[in-house]
This record gives sequence, C-alpha cells and structure tokens, in this order.
Amino acid sequence: MMYMIWMELRRSLLQMRRYPVETTLSFLILSGMFFGIAYGTDAAFGTGAPADRVATLTVVSFMGWMLCMNLLSGAASELEAEAQGGTVEQLFTGGLTLQRILLARMVAGVVVTGTIVAVIVLVVGRLADIGLVAPAVASVALALLTAAGGGFLLAGVALLVKKTRALVLLATFGLMPVMMADSAVQWIGATPSMLLLPFVGPMGLAKAVLLGHPAWSWTAFAITAAVSVVYFAIGYLLFSRMRIAAMRRGTIGHY
Repeated sequence: MMYMIWMELRRSLLQMRRYPVETTLSFLILSGMFFGIAYGTDAAFGTGAPADRVATLTVVSFMGWMLCMNLLSGAASELEAEAQGGTVEQLFTGGLTLQRILLARMVAGVVVTGTIVAVIVLVVGRLADIGLVAPAVASVALALLTAAGGGFLLAGVALLVKKTRALVLLATFGLMPVMMADSAVQWIGATPSMLLLPFVGPMGLAKAVLLGHPAWSWTAFAITAAVSVVYFAIGYLLFSRMRIAAMRRGTIGHY
C-alpha cells in the first residue's frame, strides 16, 4: 500500500512539473481563495473568536474545506477522466482492487493538498500566528474520514451515471458554510445530537478546542469518531455495490 501511495505522489508531482502554467495558476487561485475566505467569512457569517485565535481558525477552516473537497471530488473526477481517456478498464483488470487504487489516490491527494495549504500559509506570513493543537488536528482528521466515504460514494455514482460534475460541485461547495462558519461550535454545544451529522461534529469539535468551548470533550470526540467510521464504511460498501452493478451492466468503458 505504501508503494502505491508513493507512486501516486510521484504521479501528482510529475503532472505538476509537466504543466507548470496550470500548476502556477492553481496555486494563485488557491491563494486568492485563502484571502477571500479569511476576509469574507467574517462578513458573511460573523465571528466572536478572540483576535489571537482568528488566524488559527481561518487556517483550520480553509484546510478542512480544501482537504474534504479534494476527497469528495477526487475519486469521481479520476474515474471520469479515466473513462474519457479509455483507460478505466485497466483499473479493473489489474492485480490491485479498484478500492485500493482509489484509497491510495485519496491519501496522496491529502498529502499534496496539505502541502500546498502549508505553503500558502507560509507565503502569506501567518505561520507564526498559528496555534494548532493535536485534538483540533485529530478532529479535522475525522472530517477527512467522512469525506473519504463520501468520495467513494460519488465514485460509485460516477461508474453508473458517468457524469457527476454538478453533483460533485453541489457536495463540495455545500460544505463551505459548515467548514467556514464557527456556528458548528454552538450547534454541538446546544444540541449534542448534532455530533451525528457529517462534518458538523468534527469541525465543531476542532473549533471548540481552539476556542476553549465546553462543547469539546473526549466523550464527544469518541462519539464523532465512531460516527465518522460508520460514514466511511457506508460509502465504501455502497461503492462496492455500485461497482458490481456497473460491471454487470457491462458499461464500465462507456462514456
């Protein structure tokens, strides 16, 4: 598995080097999005965070959204691109299962996207203001686990209906209010059952840690972790069912 992840990382780096203009423009666009989120979130959603925590909350929000967006959209986009290029059949006839290939690509995507986010934070000069703590990072990781399950689900839909761009955009950009606003902290604090909602629980706990909000507890973290594992398992199992259905239809290579 580690060899697959390394090969996917190498593939991503080679693609970035092969298309320098696209890589540069993508970096500039992501930097612009970071500034837009940093200055637009307060205007759109408001914040009651202390001034010394704003930078950390902004980075956590941006990091969580970017990584979850990549996980949700990556697998479906990869399968659509493989189908358009006529190479999707090779993923099914190789010695490795499609699930392992997609999982390796997800891990590699998280590493690449996380590195890009770290570079952006370093470039804008906010690294010294960031005060991340382990419980906050672990809570964000639970959101990534849920996103990976959603990514498998959307990948299965892509195998069946072929074009899922609108659905993927709806899912990824629909995450923005949950990821960017600090309201999730109040939600889980007022109604503990909100911990069961995808992304709301993990991001709410991550920000509760940073804000020192009483909504954070190891019990709440354990509940959210169990729920995130369930969401991942559901997405993984549904992808397996839809993969089998697509194979039985004989439409894997159709686009």
